[in-house]
Amino acid sequence: MPQFDVLQWIIFSAIVLICIVNMRADSEPFTLRHTANFAVLGIPAVLLLLYAMKAAPGLWWSVASNQLHLAHPFQWNDWFQSIPFNDGLFVREWFHHPAWDNIMRWVYNYGFYFPLWLPLIRSFMLRDTVRIMRYTFAGHLLQYPLIILFYQTILLQEVWYVLGMPDLLQRSWSSESEKLVYVMNCMPSMHTSIAFAMLLLARREKDAVFRNFMTVYGALIIYSTLYLRIHWVLDVAAGMVFAYAVVKLTDFLIDRVPSIASLAMSRVLRVRRQWR
Repeated sequence: MPQFDVLQWIIFSAIVLICIVNMRADSEPFTLRHTANFAVLGIPAVLLLLYAMKAAPGLWWSVASNQLHLAHPFQWNDWFQSIPFNDGLFVREWFHHPAWDNIMRWVYNYGFYFPLWLPLIRSFMLRDTVRIMRYTFAGHLLQYPLIILFYQTILLQEVWYVLGMPDLLQRSWSSESEKLVYVMNCMPSMHTSIAFAMLLLARREKDAVFRNFMTVYGALIIYSTLYLRIHWVLDVAAGMVFAYAVVKLTDFLIDRVPSIASLAMSRVLRVRRQWR
């Protein structure tokens, strides 16, 4: 996870304020059952995400490093390079500027975390268990294990690397092996899938300020992957399809599986009535 300096915290805080300024539009009256759900499911979901995000970098690096020694069944560099316009170079040719480069680097570098934490903080302040669980599972907890299945079978490297161009993110590596780890895992684009999943969920909110901000922000993250010559057009499209599927899977799990907290609270209330 990228390190925050003072400026990053200021920017992040300002963005959070934009996201919560009109959150009353999505607030609901608090009830005993509502509070129980939040305590039993909402808070643990956030804690689980925090633990997963702390452990994920080491686990992800281990999995990615092992992929250097895998014989991927599908190796798509040459195929993707041969498809007209699939390299997305037209995006940067249409418009580019050094100042815009810096903005897009910032958008991309924080594109794994900001689009998830913004709605999650907002949902936590609303004490809305269902929102917390939807954003948490659709954002990271389901995406990580599912997307690894694709990365273990498909070898597709970043556009700039395959085409022999400079790295517009201006990253530095200690070794060629480290570089190879970073330029792998393009199919589907996880920057796209996280951003698009959060965009889809945010479009359901009543708060127009938050809804529109997340739409623009999510679109910018997706755009940055093409502008910076990281992802191919088709793996960006695949990331959007993957995100849609994960959001629907999240909906299925949350809407179909009974709430443990609700069942427990019903039991408690029933026992209390019997004792009266």
